[in-house]
Amino acid sequence: MQKEIEYPRYNSGKTDGDWAILVLEEAAPPDQPLVRPNSQGSYPPVGEQLTVMGYGDTNPSDYVSDLSDKLKKVNVNAISNADCDDSSDGRDDYYNQITSNMMCANVNGGGKDACQVRIVCS
Repeated sequence: MQKEIEYPRYNSGKTDGDWAILVLEEAAPPDQPLVRPNSQGSYPPVGEQLTVMGYGDTNPSDYVSDLSDKLKKVNVNAISNADCDDSSDGRDDYYNQITSNMMCANVNGGGKDACQVRIVCS
């Protein structure tokens, strides 16, 4: 990676706006998927299967961060932001933490995540 441009209005208190633009040192291989921003607030519908991609943390420890140097992906299902706001993973309570800028997803039974915090990215 040549450069990382973080979103300037990132709110670390709610992790609102938690995204960045990565400038690669060379062109991505042609078999890598392109990502397009979603401009439709009602899409994807609840229950829709999504593929989440990123270079996130692959270590389940709270105290160690191992960022992947390879693009990872996992399939998850869209859930409503209201359900997400009412949820807890047993350690973190998401009440009043979910904003309209966020999109929530999960996998029934857990074990898969968007490569962050305590879940190992598959």
